[in-house]
Amino acid sequence: MNRTRLRIGVGVRESPNTPTQAVRSGNWKLLLDGERAMLFDLRTDIGERENLIGQRSDIARRLGPLLAAWQEDVDAEAKGVASR
Repeated sequence: MNRTRLRIGVGVRESPNTPTQAVRSGNWKLLLDGERAMLFDLRTDIGERENLIGQRSDIARRLGPLLAAWQEDVDAEAKGVASR
């Protein structure tokens, strides 16, 4: 069985009103900074300087739903806590 390790996080960049979300699977990292999507191959670009979103949109399409599912899970958990 091929298992993929995921790391998902949320942070804040320049403004508190623009949350940054990221998901990492293997060497790939998808970063959503407000409306901007960036994709990096950390194996060859540890400094995250070359955005590969145009060349590897297939990877971004695979990672995007993982980030969305995580966000839905977090939102559902927060609603459960708030209703207690």
